[in-house]
Amino acid sequence: MIGFGLGLLSIGRSWGVVNAPVPSPDDARALIDTALTLGVRFFDTAPAYGASEELFGKVLAQMSPERRAEVTVATKMGEFWEGDDLPTRVCHESGALVDSIERSLNLLGQIDILQLHKSNRSVIESSGLRDAIDFARSKGITSFGASVSDLDSARTAIESGLFSWLQFPYNIENNQFGVLAVEMRERGMRAMINRPLAMGKLADGLKKGFSFVAAGGFPEGSILLSGTGSVKHLLQNVETFQRLNSQSVIDL
Repeated sequence: MIGFGLGLLSIGRSWGVVNAPVPSPDDARALIDTALTLGVRFFDTAPAYGASEELFGKVLAQMSPERRAEVTVATKMGEFWEGDDLPTRVCHESGALVDSIERSLNLLGQIDILQLHKSNRSVIESSGLRDAIDFARSKGITSFGASVSDLDSARTAIESGLFSWLQFPYNIENNQFGVLAVEMRERGMRAMINRPLAMGKLADGLKKGFSFVAAGGFPEGSILLSGTGSVKHLLQNVETFQRLNSQSVIDL
């Protein structure tokens, strides 16, 4: 069975088919508070998501130690926000990765899962990545993942032995990563499945979209990430997910 998580790209920058405007800080806080109230405990952010880490970090800083221990915070390294209307910058040099880790720790306080953003074979096999992971471990980070967009990078990540998580898009329109389910289970890895609704293209078919992901055979403990920045849509997402869960399909 898979769980439900909230991707926090939408609170930091515009994205998706409709390119929705970024919510105000108050609305972003309301989204996160609503998610927590609904029982969501897994959140995914990144330096490339604009103000996302900063906004989420402020929420985390106000949590009691007991509540914070219930929350899983995943972030990334390797892609950087350069500002509105500018493309993000990808840099996988060791120094840039270390600087990214330090900045994310300052904003978030603690990182539970650190992922390599824009992963590819050459970076996964580089000594610079291993140096950055060693640095992260020295800071108390113990779980690592790779965010991928092609099968070669995904299989390189699986075979490297560096990662316990793999993040990728998977939906009715893009199901190429479904072939990795068996390989991931054999390696004891879990999936973070983003774009389950194809960046909004399938928003009218929540049940169908979520059921398709749940039927993918991904390892136990994998996470379906909702990318909505709307409280209304989050409520719809969670309600649909819980309804499927009541049918013993998936788990919140």
